[in-house]
Amino acid sequence: MSPPAGYAVERIDDTRDKVIALEVEVKHLNDKMDSMVSKLDEIHAAFQQAKGVKLAMLVGFTIFGGAIGAFITKMLAYFGIVMK
Repeated sequence: MSPPAGYAVERIDDTRDKVIALEVEVKHLNDKMDSMVSKLDEIHAAFQQAKGVKLAMLVGFTIFGGAIGAFITKMLAYFGIVMK
């Protein structure tokens, strides 16, 4: 049995339409992926900044704690509570 008249042309057009629709979908997915990558880069940069702030706070608190300890020791020695 042979295919009806115009079947081959209709099938080619159908395949072409499917390929065009697929190309549109792939472009949309590429755009969405680019958006996700840029958001991920922003999040990574924010985490790196937070990491630097955490390190700076640690150093600052260490220096502050040392200064307070030295001050308390001097005050205790001044009032004669501890030996010099």
